Amino acid sequence: MRECVDQRVDAGRGPRGCAEQVADAARTAARGERHRLARDLHDSVTQTLISLHLSAQAAADLWETQPAQARAALDLVRHLAAGATTEMRAVLVDLHDAVLEQHGLVAALEAHCAMVRQRSGLQVELRGGAGHPAARAGPLGPHARLPRAYEEALYHLVQEALANVVKHARATRAIITLAHDTTVRVCVEDDGVGFGAPARAFAYGLDGMQERVGALGGRLHLDNGATGGARVVAELPLLDAAAR
Repeated sequence: MRECVDQRVDAGRGPRGCAEQVADAARTAARGERHRLARDLHDSVTQTLISLHLSAQAAADLWETQPAQARAALDLVRHLAAGATTEMRAVLVDLHDAVLEQHGLVAALEAHCAMVRQRSGLQVELRGGAGHPAARAGPLGPHARLPRAYEEALYHLVQEALANVVKHARATRAIITLAHDTTVRVCVEDDGVGFGAPARAFAYGLDGMQERVGALGGRLHLDNGATGGARVVAELPLLDAAAR
């Protein structure tokens, strides 16, 4: 399998040294965004969740003796829950936009993989970034990134694929592989139970994945791995990508 994404080459430095610098920068960006996310969650969502807990406890305590006050507490719970949902979505959208726009697809995926590992315990590995040993320059040129539409589509596709793995695959490990030459190829594979037959009935978010890939003239393929687990593979053509 060809494994490479956006290797940059500086004058006076070998490709390997430059690739390591880019990979370090991506990891640093991901760590910075995780720390910022933690602060934002503590300042907003965490405080709201504490209030939710206290209001729910008050409703339980008042349920038998003071039903009117209990209903008021439940109304507050509903209001706080709606607010927490809005705040969480805003934080996650901001995280996605900041890392993807400023640092590109690899850094955004590094940050998302770290979040999935922390929340679910799924061991997620990202291969084929600039620091991967098999990385090599693709047709986009040594200093180019993928077009924004491609980066956004592939980022969301990986999000949806990993959500499927966490919710349905009963997997312990997932590997994301990135590659490009005349196409950009993303493969998400896991060591879980695999797809049933037909695959559509077992694929969470499949319609969304197909729409994202199809809008860019690409193909989506789902199958079971040779040694178990499932694979989601997306291929997007790059020949005219610079014009998009």
